[in-house]
Amino acid sequence: MKALSTKLAVALFATLIFTKNALASNHNLTSDTIQSLFGLQNLEYSYKIFEHWTFGITVASTSRHITNNNIQLKGNSYGTVVRYYIDPALQNNTWYLAGAFTKTNFEATVTSEDTRYTGKSDDMVALSAGYHWFWKSFNIALGGVFTNPSKIELKDSLGNKYHNKFNTNIGLELKIGGKF
Repeated sequence: MKALSTKLAVALFATLIFTKNALASNHNLTSDTIQSLFGLQNLEYSYKIFEHWTFGITVASTSRHITNNNIQLKGNSYGTVVRYYIDPALQNNTWYLAGAFTKTNFEATVTSEDTRYTGKSDDMVALSAGYHWFWKSFNIALGGVFTNPSKIELKDSLGNKYHNKFNTNIGLELKIGGKF
């Protein structure tokens, strides 16, 4: 995770140095509060590349266990996200569409009747749509998210499947952040 944070800082610094409009509020740094409430610390940095488009990078990590149906999740992820805004990006309140690709490294575990079941996450593609409000530098986005693949199948050492899956197929995003 430390290497990912370093890459994010280098990308931000390079963007500031090499773009002529770097100080024109073309940057947005957000965190999904719903994910944070469940213990997944996350950041998204986006840069306005065209009038209606932003491109960004995402990182997420959990150092403590997240529990869903007694299934515990831990690990990290990083990826890219592209957003299209109906009105000019990062300026006005507007609807948006987004697509993301995320490289994941999450592991889910559960113990049931003295048998331990484990599973690892697959890389993920996500599509989302919602509404984004902007006030000077502060902003909030609320939207729906669909991910595919979106579940972790749990198996014991013999390959027997656990009856529940860690499933996050459809969800909500509530991003709070600041543009600069």
